[in-house]
Amino acid sequence: MNSKIFVIGGWSGNRGLTRCDMYDPDVGKWSQIGDLHTGRYQTGVCMLNDVIYAVGGRGCPGRFVCRSNNLFITFQVATPGPV
Repeated sequence: MNSKIFVIGGWSGNRGLTRCDMYDPDVGKWSQIGDLHTGRYQTGVCMLNDVIYAVGGRGCPGRFVCRSNNLFITFQVATPGPV
């Protein structure tokens, strides 16, 4: 995704966040790209073949640490073509 910056989940001060955003420095703008199923923070994140993988982390309801096998979230990141 070249020069783009991604923020996946996070901590609000009292709960894990579900929001996922992308910053495009070419246009100087943030865009929301989706939401996690469960708000969480300290999540492992990587990108492979233009797909973002968010695995594990903290903040799952009833648990201190989220299990990777039930919270494996992917986002397909696409750049819209000309309209």
